[in-house]
Amino acid sequence: MNRTRKLFAALVAAAATASAGAQLLQYPSVEYWRNPENQKAFLASYGVNPQVEPKLSTEEQVLFKTILEQLKLDGGRAVATQTLTAAIKPESSAALDFTLANLKAEAGQIDEAILHYRNSVKKEPNFLRAHKNLGLFLCQKGDFENAIPSLTKAVNLGAADSVTYGLLGLSYLNTGRILAAEAAYRMAVVFDPGTNDWKLGLARSLIEQGKYTEGVAMLDEILKGKPEETSLWLAQANAFLGLNQPKKAAANFEILRRMGKASPESLLLLGDIYMNESMRDL
Repeated sequence: MNRTRKLFAALVAAAATASAGAQLLQYPSVEYWRNPENQKAFLASYGVNPQVEPKLSTEEQVLFKTILEQLKLDGGRAVATQTLTAAIKPESSAALDFTLANLKAEAGQIDEAILHYRNSVKKEPNFLRAHKNLGLFLCQKGDFENAIPSLTKAVNLGAADSVTYGLLGLSYLNTGRILAAEAAYRMAVVFDPGTNDWKLGLARSLIEQGKYTEGVAMLDEILKGKPEETSLWLAQANAFLGLNQPKKAAANFEILRRMGKASPESLLLLGDIYMNESMRDL
C-alpha cells in the first residue's frame, strides 16, 4: 500500500503539471486565439466608448479616425503603430496608450504591449478594458501573481465575462489560492459552459480540495468531448482513488492501456490495484 500511495502521489503531480499544466491550462490557448469570434472581440477593443472610458480631445479624435483608416490598409498596422508612437505624450489620453498596446499585442510584442497597458491604467486607473487586457497578457506570460490585481480590478469595474473569470481562476490556481480559484472558475463556466478550459480548471480546483465527487462529474463532462485526452483519464482515476473506488480507477487505467497511452507508472499502479483487490490474474 505504501507503494500505491507513492505512485498515486506521483500520478497526481504528473496529471497536474506535465499534461494538464503544459497543454490544457494555457490561457488563452491556441484554440482561443484561432476562434474568429474571439479575434473579432479583441479587435473591437480598438474602439473607445467615451461614456465610460478616457475622453479624447478634438485633436485626438481626429488622430483616432486616421488610425482606424490606416488599420484597414495592407500593412496598416505598422503605419498606425508609428503614428501613435509619435503622437503619445505624458498628457495624452490613456485611450491612445491602450490602442498602441493592442497594436503591439496583435503584432506579438507582448512585453511592449504590457508596458503600454500599464501606462494606460496609470493615466486612467478605472480603465476597465486596459486592466482586463493587461491581466490577459500577464497570464499569457505566466506572471499570475501580477495578473490577479488587474483581473480583480476589471471585475470590480464591471467585467462580467468568461475570459476574465477564467483567467482569474487560473491565476488563483497557480498561486495556491484554490478556494478562490474554484469560485472564479464557477463564474467562468456560468458565462461560457461550452469552453472545456474553464471546466478543466474547475475540476482541478475541486480535486485539489478533495471534492472528488464533483471533480469526477466535471471530468465526465469534459471527457465526452475529449475522450482521447490522456491527462483527463489520469486525473479522473486519481479522483476515484481519492473516493476509495479503486476498481473505477482501474477502469480508467485500462482505457489508457487499450488506447496504447498508458505510462509505466500507471500500469504499475493498475497492477497494484488488481493485487489489492485479489484480482491476481489481471
